[in-house]
Amino acid sequence: MMNQLISKQQQTRLSIMQLHEKKIFKNHKKYNIWIPVEQFDVKHPIEGTFSDYSPIVSIDCEMVECVTEEQDLVKKVARVSIVNYDGHILFDQFYQPLLKVVDLKTKYSGITWEILKNSIPYTEQERKKITIFLSDKIIVGHSLQHDFDAMDLDIESFQIRDTSEYSYFKNGNIKNSLKKLVKKYLNQEIQDGQHDSCIDARSAMFLYRKFRQHIDNEQSQ
Repeated sequence: MMNQLISKQQQTRLSIMQLHEKKIFKNHKKYNIWIPVEQFDVKHPIEGTFSDYSPIVSIDCEMVECVTEEQDLVKKVARVSIVNYDGHILFDQFYQPLLKVVDLKTKYSGITWEILKNSIPYTEQERKKITIFLSDKIIVGHSLQHDFDAMDLDIESFQIRDTSEYSYFKNGNIKNSLKKLVKKYLNQEIQDGQHDSCIDARSAMFLYRKFRQHIDNEQSQ
């Protein structure tokens, strides 16, 4: 009975989100005009498009390695980037993890000690702010559970559109990297050295847009 109640609550939230999406995109110049996604540059938002809130967003994080009191190594968020449906940046913030940082992973994360020193702490207040921001949105990304774990977020499964989980992008049970998918399906290069979470979030969004109907069919439950 409880599971049925939770399921009905989730379905109600999803229906509200879908109605809100239709309202937001009613006058959206690009939404109902077919444009080959391959023409979108993952390094920039789509020119001349809606730059504010959208009910579908894409998120990516940069992480650093930390150590817990029990001496376990864990990855924690050091940067959070969120872009809208057209790739415009809605949120881009560097953070200091509350745990002791032992490896910046600068080669990939781009995070330096100087950046970390000038960043704000990732407090419970910051976590709640991001949770509230995402609460009424469809969330696109690649290997999203890693990001959610690093941010200590608990996101409803029906909100998630994960390009790493889309069956067409996988080789059996083997997931492909975002870099490989962007090269194959968007014919663009990313992550040539340090990662940029804004570009990675935008890349996941444009991949999602190219295969949106199929990804939604697989992952909307």
